[in-house]
Amino acid sequence: MTHRQRILAALNHTPPDRVPVDLGSNLATSIDERAYAALRHNLGLAPEDSPALLSFRAATVIPAGDMVRRFDLDARPLLAGSPDSRPDRRVSEDTYVDEWGVAWTKPPGGHYINTGGPFQGLVDPGLKCLESYDWPDPDDPGRYRGLRERSRSMHENSDYAVVLNLWVGPIHLCQFLRGFAEWLEDLLLNQLFAEGLLGRRGHREGASFGHPRRSARGGEAPHRRPRRRRRVHSRRRPQHSGRRAARERAGHV
Repeated sequence: MTHRQRILAALNHTPPDRVPVDLGSNLATSIDERAYAALRHNLGLAPEDSPALLSFRAATVIPAGDMVRRFDLDARPLLAGSPDSRPDRRVSEDTYVDEWGVAWTKPPGGHYINTGGPFQGLVDPGLKCLESYDWPDPDDPGRYRGLRERSRSMHENSDYAVVLNLWVGPIHLCQFLRGFAEWLEDLLLNQLFAEGLLGRRGHREGASFGHPRRSARGGEAPHRRPRRRRRVHSRRRPQHSGRRAARERAGHV
């Protein structure tokens, strides 16, 4: 089997010739640049002065060709571009603000961590906050420039499975925009705002890659029937006492 066939077999729940191996084709299988340097040293591979980064924020590395061959890896990453209209904005030596308005700070010896979001610290946010916010443009051409050509080249000139890397999922970005603690509180105490934030964030990243306006192949995405939104209701405690509930279960009431 080729590397790509092996991955496809596993995804289709058919037995491959061996278990697929992945290192660094996406954030879930990535490796920190310091761990990567130590691994190369322990394997007897020459050090890399400036390894290609999978994520600048997380300081994770795309393994070089000799590492790929050493472990016979089956997948390679494909990265989307950065927006032209709203690139990352450096505010200090160790802090920058991304296109969503989230501040990221790098502590000594660590990687960047979110330290502030546009909706973090708001005591009672409402939907007007979301409606008035200047959201990123999902159709910014910088995201797609050269993506088709790079994808086709990787597919035609290698037998690796090509893994398109998008931004983090909607839950994570809601936590970055609102703050981790505030987001969890909103799920219980401010559900209307939580649903609105989740919907707007998901729409904008979904629009970038296939839903609803653009597909990764550069064409129009298929029409899909909109789903009805389901409201989450918190559970209410029973009005009767625990003793009476136990009697009811035993058939005494």
